[in-house]
Amino acid sequence: MLRNESRSVHRAHKEPLAALAWVLVGLAATTVMVWVRARTSWYLAIDQFGYLSFARDLAAGQIVHLSDVGDLLNLFLPLQNADALGQTYVMRSGELFSRYAPGFPLLLAAVSALFGELAVHEVNAVAMGLLLVVFAWLVARLLHSAWLGLAAAILATLLPNDLLLWSISPLRDIPCHVVAFTALALLLPARSGALPGRARLMLAGLALGYAVSIRIDAVLYLLPATALVWLARPLPISAIAGAAFAFLIGITPLLAYNQAATGNPLRPTQAMEFKTLLSNLHPADVVASIFTPRESHAAGPREFRRLIQGGGFQLAHLERTLPGNLRRFEAVFGPLGIGLGLLGAFFSLRRPRLFFLTVPYICISVFFFSFWTRPDSRYLAGALLLFTPLALYGTSKILTLPALLKEKDRPALALILALGIAALAVAYGFSVNTTVRSALPWATFCWLAAGALGALVAAAAGRTAAKHSFAIALAVLLALVFGWRTERSWGGQASFQAAQVTQSRQRFESFVPPGSIVYTSDRYGRPAENINYYTNSSAIYLKEMLRWGMSHSAAVIMPLSDGHAVFLLVTPDEAARWRTNPWTASFLESELVYEIMPSEARDFFVASPHHRGLRMQLIRLRIRNSG
Repeated sequence: MLRNESRSVHRAHKEPLAALAWVLVGLAATTVMVWVRARTSWYLAIDQFGYLSFARDLAAGQIVHLSDVGDLLNLFLPLQNADALGQTYVMRSGELFSRYAPGFPLLLAAVSALFGELAVHEVNAVAMGLLLVVFAWLVARLLHSAWLGLAAAILATLLPNDLLLWSISPLRDIPCHVVAFTALALLLPARSGALPGRARLMLAGLALGYAVSIRIDAVLYLLPATALVWLARPLPISAIAGAAFAFLIGITPLLAYNQAATGNPLRPTQAMEFKTLLSNLHPADVVASIFTPRESHAAGPREFRRLIQGGGFQLAHLERTLPGNLRRFEAVFGPLGIGLGLLGAFFSLRRPRLFFLTVPYICISVFFFSFWTRPDSRYLAGALLLFTPLALYGTSKILTLPALLKEKDRPALALILALGIAALAVAYGFSVNTTVRSALPWATFCWLAAGALGALVAAAAGRTAAKHSFAIALAVLLALVFGWRTERSWGGQASFQAAQVTQSRQRFESFVPPGSIVYTSDRYGRPAENINYYTNSSAIYLKEMLRWGMSHSAAVIMPLSDGHAVFLLVTPDEAARWRTNPWTASFLESELVYEIMPSEARDFFVASPHHRGLRMQLIRLRIRNSG
């Protein structure tokens, strides 16, 4: 079987215009980087805040996060464990540690040190471009075709796999797959009979280890990586040992951080997600009015006092999440793509490198991520990408069907196959709804049209020419669709970027002095994360106090006694509940600092795709003067 692969590798050097394919890969990657950069939002949600604040701490030479929120928790919950700052941090022994693995924040910290802190918002745009290049490289090595590598890279942007969605903010997923796919590509042979040298093995091990430092679940890539090393045998033991040592170097940031944060290098900071693996109970939803500052209610029912959230990884989720994950594949590839991918998986049994790099990882990762609470294409990104070469390979095997017949019968079958696929392409083309935003119908039509051309060429020139024709035609057609859709969407820009950050910070800080504590809610966006990162004040969501079991008197009086100014950033009806509450009226003074109109809400970091601005009030709380 490996001999057949070697012959295919040798034939890959004769592919027409392969250099042009790589030029187009570079052009597509550059276009995507510019497109993503313009749409990168600087408005932070939970994960984005977690990565950026951790990176800022690392750039300052510390792993412990210093925050007034932490000081407040130390006063109220000394030496206990608790979630803080929207569950992005965990307090252990009086210190705040990030929940996230350190690999991506380290990358952001390095970029910040080299190019300035603003450059961290450019990282994912560059990572998305690199992902297309690396993915094209990986597929070209697998299928021995630069044109199919180009087609796979463009499909990664056209198919509704949400890759572009996860690239327009500072998230670790795209960089993780860039590093992991680089490791896998380094383990594939570049030419017939070639084995990966010591340097390539060590680079692959280092990259794979660092991918695990970025996302711990990237350890699943060890399965295809180990299989590729085994297929490359015989390799010197010293070379394998060098790769293993390089892997340990790559994973060292994770192990070192685990040791510092949890006291165990093998216990990640997110280990709490696995604490109820065998539980059949779903986490209870927190349903309570968190804006009514009654002392009896503020302490909260007992079930609300869950200081550390977790248990998101459970066997009980499998029944609901696994079907959702499988439906996600159908939504991304459509029935045609799924059928071709399954066909490709079957025929890849005769192509061990293709089979072991794709099929085991896809199966195991889909099953693994089905233990989480809901289906999520972000978790499935690697599996969705690796399904693409299987679909491409399944198509190429269909084009070789005429080769199974006697030579005199091959042209007739190829012609029938071409006419059949062409008829299907025409029928499908007329049925496509051009108003649909998804590019899946266009990608499917390109696939069918290229397959018809490949089958037609097979009738005239044989299967080798048919494969090249299919690869070139598919890549060119997809490139045209890619260019057309990019041109239609060119010029768009995210509504919250550097200029808006500057404006919001200046406006907010004109009313709120540094070192203040701001209580707000996540019901109308993620104001707390943005206040915490972009300003010199600290913000806390009111429902966090409920989970901590902190009374409203403690939440207000303790920071006031410690010298902090305390504010509420809430809607008018919620503010009215505070003013009319007997406890507030007896012990606190409520001063309306500013009435925020809906058009001004974003200037106070209140933004959400679910509303175009809300009327808000900024209220300062003071201890009532008894005199």
